[in-house]
Amino acid sequence: MQISEIADVELVTEDASSIARLDGNPSVALMIMATPDGNTVEVSDGVQDVLEEQSDLLGDDVELAVVFDQAPFINDSITDMFEAGGYGLVASVIVILVFMLSIRSTLVVAVSIPVSVLAAFVGMQAFGFTLNMLTLAAITIAIGRVVDDSIVVLENIRRHMGYGKERMAAVKDGVREVATAVASSSFATIAVFLPLAFVGGMVGEIFMPFAVTSSLALAGSLLVALTITPVLCYWFLRPAEVGDVPREEIERRAHEREMRTPLQRAYLPVIRWITTKRKAATAVTLAASVAIFAGTIALATTSETDWLGQAEENSYTAIQELEPGTSLEAADAEAVKVEEALAGMAWIDTYQVNVGGNPMMGGGSADQIDYTITADPDTDQLRNREVLRDTFADLDTEHEPRLDSTGGMGGSGIEVRVTAEDQATLAEAAGLVEEELRDIDGADDVTSGVSESQPSLEVHVDGEEAVDQGLSEAAVGQTVTAAFNGQNVGTATIDDIRRDVVVLVQDTPQTVAELEELPIATPTGQMIELVDVAEVVEVQQPPELTRIDGVTSTTVSANPSASDLGAVSTEITEALDGLSLPSGATADLGGVSQEQTDGFAQLGLALLAAIVICYLIMVATFKSLMQPLMLLVSVPFAATGSLGLLWLTGTPVGAAALIGMLMLIGIVITNAIVLMDLINQNRNKGMELGEAIVEGARHRLRPILMTAVGTIAALIPMATGLAGGGAFVSAPVALVVIGGLITSTLLTLILVPVLYQLVEVRRMKREARAQARYERRRDKARVKAGTGATGEAGETPQE
Repeated sequence: MQISEIADVELVTEDASSIARLDGNPSVALMIMATPDGNTVEVSDGVQDVLEEQSDLLGDDVELAVVFDQAPFINDSITDMFEAGGYGLVASVIVILVFMLSIRSTLVVAVSIPVSVLAAFVGMQAFGFTLNMLTLAAITIAIGRVVDDSIVVLENIRRHMGYGKERMAAVKDGVREVATAVASSSFATIAVFLPLAFVGGMVGEIFMPFAVTSSLALAGSLLVALTITPVLCYWFLRPAEVGDVPREEIERRAHEREMRTPLQRAYLPVIRWITTKRKAATAVTLAASVAIFAGTIALATTSETDWLGQAEENSYTAIQELEPGTSLEAADAEAVKVEEALAGMAWIDTYQVNVGGNPMMGGGSADQIDYTITADPDTDQLRNREVLRDTFADLDTEHEPRLDSTGGMGGSGIEVRVTAEDQATLAEAAGLVEEELRDIDGADDVTSGVSESQPSLEVHVDGEEAVDQGLSEAAVGQTVTAAFNGQNVGTATIDDIRRDVVVLVQDTPQTVAELEELPIATPTGQMIELVDVAEVVEVQQPPELTRIDGVTSTTVSANPSASDLGAVSTEITEALDGLSLPSGATADLGGVSQEQTDGFAQLGLALLAAIVICYLIMVATFKSLMQPLMLLVSVPFAATGSLGLLWLTGTPVGAAALIGMLMLIGIVITNAIVLMDLINQNRNKGMELGEAIVEGARHRLRPILMTAVGTIAALIPMATGLAGGGAFVSAPVALVVIGGLITSTLLTLILVPVLYQLVEVRRMKREARAQARYERRRDKARVKAGTGATGEAGETPQE
């Protein structure tokens, strides 16, 4: 018997289970993923090379297009970061030249920049770090800071050479005076990053390379300042020619020249007012400081917060969810509506639609349509997202597409985890949570993980009856499956093409009754119906079930579109607290909101730990418990400028800003250490308190201002967005350091002398009182001893 006698054999095209289009044209989508240790840029370049080489083989009627590629974003970000670093380097050198008014001195200091950066690169190689946006941001930020140590050393050597000292003596004395202060300040700046080693989660993973790279550059700058800079000063700087003029006269003339400079004329009246009008200056300065501190607290409590911000990547993913059981044709009609809207947007380069399965998202069904949209990289990406949301909302459809909340370096979306004892309760609770989230401004693209139930048929095999008929449950199941999907019995090669051979039942059951009448052959050759050995039941069931720790759960998610994630999270928490959920159901806020809460707590502890570490370093430097506390007063006022500049620029406080504040602690303390160290040296030389403060403050004025202005100038390119795609990380760090340096530098030059004088005057008064008590006790002892001696002398004659 031939097959043709009992069946029809046809060569047919299998019905499509999915549809894919690119810019409205039929397409095939491929996804290439890098391995965990692969380089994204190298993989992208390799794929592009293959596409160029093989494109001719496909013919003229086939077009290749890249829908999603992270490499251009990464390359542009790194290029922009290099440019920002170059601008910062030039700006820093110009500032040094303006202050020094000497090309030789400027070149001596400028040498520290490439040497420190080279040390950072060598260290990165040792630690296995790659050159990426974060390590480049660390190097760029460090460019303004690495010259600080060299500036202090060079400035002091120049001052000694100006006194007419021989070169070697000037270099030795200049380095000796500042070596301890420079070393301790650098150690403090490096040590503030140590607590990051104990910060876990995404922040620890992202910013650890940033911290290590910054520390390596700063360590290199310290080495340069204490070794290479003195040598270059010896070679290139010239001592003042004084002839036979006495040393005292030389120093007096240098002192007079310094006093006539614009900086000294502006600062000396202030520092003299502090030392001559001690009580009034102390009262005014402390009152102003308290007011500024109160303003800082107000800024800290009202500032907007956003954990990781949003990277302006130009690729977006949108999802359109349809009713369960939607046919492929109906889903295609919905997709066409969206495609027509996307085709009218000039800023969209390409758009890919996948109906019934998206290779980018790992599959799907006709119930879901996935859109991958690539925008012009030169357009405003945040505005593009808003345009897409508005466009989707205006579509003539009951199933509004939404932007997917995952992907990109902006972090995950807001998530509310809903749990319940059963699926019905879970669906009710999730629906209530979803309604609440839709009413909250700043929470867009709200979606629930609970899908609508869909009707299905279940075949319950009667095991005993099946055995009586000589059948197994598996055999009955195979027969039912073959009735709907056919049975793959092998392959056949036709026209040099291997094709599947599928046996199909001629009439596929269309109703429950027809399914119950499905004929089944028993091993004995007898034909029975499905209803004889099984029961067909129509049920409603969800497309998927999710359990977390054994509890039925789902997630209601949203995209945070507002700049203040903290305010949105607070509003959601309040809404959840006031929500009446069904009995046994719970709803907890998670996602990026929980990441922000946990991250702020960890970085807050890191800031406190950094302050403690800096305090211990300064205690070892000054051999005092009180003087380091005076220097730490500068830290809160650094936060004043940081928070103020973030507020002025509309930048929310996030992880990058807190890392900037961590870095700022060490930078701010550096200036205060250098200032107080010289005042202490003057006191040890026997200077009166007021004179020691005036001389120390005025001599450290130019180095402090030079390092602060140089650092600020180097960071301005990053703060203004020249870092390109990496600006969402680097710009907040730069703004924090710039703002903090402005306020802390001004207050360091005023508040530290005031506090130093206040503490020293009290200490001297205590010592004077103690000395007076000691002298009184000594005098009393002498008087008592004298009286006893007189009495003994008078008694002798009587004896």
